[in-house]
Amino acid sequence: MQRREIELIATFRYANTWPTAIALAASGRVDLGALVTGHFGLADTEAALTAPDRDRTAIKSVIHPGD
Repeated sequence: MQRREIELIATFRYANTWPTAIALAASGRVDLGALVTGHFGLADTEAALTAPDRDRTAIKSVIHPGD
């Protein structure tokens, strides 16, 4: 991102929802592993970030820097 001077902007609109999310994950009611829909090596970071453009079922991509 630095080399290409890409700007990343995020929006934090889920105020005060973290305690509920943590409780759901801790109780096992939400399977966080099931939310991961892709694993990518560092060289494939662009593919990881654009996965939802290609696959509407993509939720969460994990980038493994050592791969």
